[in-house]
This record gives sequence, C-alpha cells and structure tokens, in this order.
Amino acid sequence: MTKRDLFKIIFKLFGVYLIIGIIDIAMTTVVYSFYEIDLAAIALNTLILAMLSGLIYIVLFKSDLIINALKLDKGFDNDMSNLKISSETSIVKAGLVIICIYFMIDSIPDIIQNVFYAFKNSFASSNLDKLDVSIWRSKANYGVLSSAIIKFVLSLIVLANKDKIVSKIEKLN
Repeated sequence: MTKRDLFKIIFKLFGVYLIIGIIDIAMTTVVYSFYEIDLAAIALNTLILAMLSGLIYIVLFKSDLIINALKLDKGFDNDMSNLKISSETSIVKAGLVIICIYFMIDSIPDIIQNVFYAFKNSFASSNLDKLDVSIWRSKANYGVLSSAIIKFVLSLIVLANKDKIVSKIEKLN
C-alpha cells in the first residue's frame, strides 16, 4: 500500500463520516423548520448543506486533487508503508462500522432523555408535579427526539448495508 492509497482511504472514511453527519444536520433542519418557518434560515441551511455536499463529493471522489494540491504523498523516506492490509475495501468497511456505531452511541442519550421526559409528562400524577425537583419540570423536546431516532435508524440501515455501500464507493472511484 502506497502513501497515496493510505491518504485516499483516510479521505473516503472522512467522506462517509460527513455523509452521516450531513443527514443528521438535514434532519434537524427539517424538524426545526416546522416550528418557525423563516425563509432566511432555510436558505442559509440549504446553502450550508450544498457546501457540505460539495465537500463530500470532493473528499470521496476527487481525493487525488486534494493529495496533489497539498502534496501529501511527497517527502516520505520510502514509498511503501508498513501496513499489511489485504484490501482497501476492508479498511473502508471497518471505518464505516466505527462511524455508524459512533452515531448510534451518540444518539442514545438524547433518545433516553426525551422518551423519559415524554413519558413523565404524559403519565405523571399531580403529586409528582408538586415536587420541587428540576427533572420533573423538564419537557420533552420532540424535535431532538425525532432527530436522534432518525440518526439511530439511519446508522442501523447503513450498518446493515455496509457491503453494498462500500462496493458502490469502490465502483465510483
């Protein structure tokens, strides 16, 4: 594996991380746009999503341009790295699994907290409301809850279809 190949793999993993992140940002934007429909905020969010989409395209499919522009493969003592990896596909699969597990773990606290608050608000008796504890005064944020559930489910879907996703990324290069 050459240094160029190693940097290509790193850029692909970063691109997959950005894809899952942009889905999270897009879902949060959609959920909050239902509460306040502000045309300037929607236009700004659309512009940011377009810029991130362009960055994803460059990182995933035009990584040679970045490597050449930044001269990342120059200045090393030897041309080959010491990594004995059977294929680039196995690294991308491992990175995809790590990224999906990270997003799943990241969304679990929001899900648990807001389900607890929703349950408490729906089924709490009047005696609990008299307690002067801040946890009983908290309300469920359904926007955060729906966004966290969508992020968790999308991570599960990506994790279940990792072989197909990796083969599509490899075909496009």
